[in-house]
Amino acid sequence: MNEAFVGRQPIFNRDLEFIGAELLYRDSRENRANITDASAASTSTVVTAFTEIGIDTLVGKKGVAYVNFAEDMLLSPNTD
Repeated sequence: MNEAFVGRQPIFNRDLEFIGAELLYRDSRENRANITDASAASTSTVVTAFTEIGIDTLVGKKGVAYVNFAEDMLLSPNTD
């Protein structure tokens, strides 16, 4: 089985209660990203979070997941 990687940046409210996490693209155990294709990085992060690791594992049952998407993914019409 291949290893799956997603970075997490916790997000807290003003009372310092965990409310969610920004999910970050990672392609190795190193705590940094080598991004050459922003759309591919966004897609990889979402697919890995939901299918490989599990969103509940990453943010808990009540947490919210935040993901950065590449601008072209948000602005381009779906052609499929």
